Amino acid sequence: MSKRSVLSLKRNSTSLEKTKLVVPESGKGSSKFDQDAFQKQAKKERIKRYHDAFDVVKSLDLSMPISKGAGKLLSLKLREQGISHKAARWAIKKWVSSDIYLTSVINGTCRFNLDGTEAELITDEERDYSRTILDKRIK
Repeated sequence: MSKRSVLSLKRNSTSLEKTKLVVPESGKGSSKFDQDAFQKQAKKERIKRYHDAFDVVKSLDLSMPISKGAGKLLSLKLREQGISHKAARWAIKKWVSSDIYLTSVINGTCRFNLDGTEAELITDEERDYSRTILDKRIK
């Protein structure tokens, strides 16, 4: 009777030597460092773009509650100024969730379009929601 080879999940030493990754001494670790430095620089630039977009939104002086759906129009306006879609949406979200804006929703009677005309009334549910968010931040 002949011996059949047995399937084994254990690697023998010769197969391990074939699969070892060889890294030259001069380049050891430099590619990892470059990748980390690149990621840190990209993150800094992204944060700067987001804060620049937020400064533009703040400069529009939107102290009154904006109408529902006006965020899309505002995002398009920011895109025309060269601000990316992600940065624009982040800046609008940050502004709409700010304490100043939430207080204006609580104290206001109606929402306004971007051109300053009245859009719709602020509901009691929206006021209550704004109050609960501000109360959570205070606690």
